[in-house]
Amino acid sequence: MSTPQFGRKLLPVTYSLTIVVLFLLSVGCTSQASRPSGILVPASLYPTLQAKYDLEMTNRRDELQFSIALSKGSYTPEENIEFSVTLTNRSRTNVIARKPDASTNLITTSPDLGEIIFMITPHDPTISLNFPALAMPYPGSLVTSPDDFVLLHPAESYVTSITMPRPRGSMPQGQYSVYLKYKNYDFGADSPDREFFVDYNAWMGEIDSNTVTLQIVSQ
Repeated sequence: MSTPQFGRKLLPVTYSLTIVVLFLLSVGCTSQASRPSGILVPASLYPTLQAKYDLEMTNRRDELQFSIALSKGSYTPEENIEFSVTLTNRSRTNVIARKPDASTNLITTSPDLGEIIFMITPHDPTISLNFPALAMPYPGSLVTSPDDFVLLHPAESYVTSITMPRPRGSMPQGQYSVYLKYKNYDFGADSPDREFFVDYNAWMGEIDSNTVTLQIVSQ
């Protein structure tokens, strides 16, 4: 007689556990909503896809907006200057974009190098900034990771922070106008063995941010 009673007691417990498991699964799916999904293709198809997406860049230029902001207006010559960087989907469809702080992005002050370029103009024309030479990676040595990309829904933004490169010595006192260039020409991610490629059809091109003004003052 004890067996039926034991079975009836198990049913509510089992049902509760099922609800908990389903709830956890739904939470897990929600937390991964910004992770893009792509198509795994042989690496040999990369040139063909590159040519196809190159033709689409002009039409997709306005899909993203790139903006920057500072937490304050004045800094000391030795202080790190950290910019808040925002990448926003301004289109009506989902857009996959490479993160401004992607692991392989080069942050530079040279317009011809890197993916994030700081364009710094002193208001005093007598000020000259001398930045250290950038150590360039060996061609083909960097692996583009799936973690470097983000899925942006319409009007959704990806926000991060990036520190401005420092010139040799210290920043001379004075006012500076600064804007950033964002570049991306990777439409997908590498597999670890480089035999396959994850095609995201990610946004490609170059866009400039707004311009901000900062002041370097004495300590």
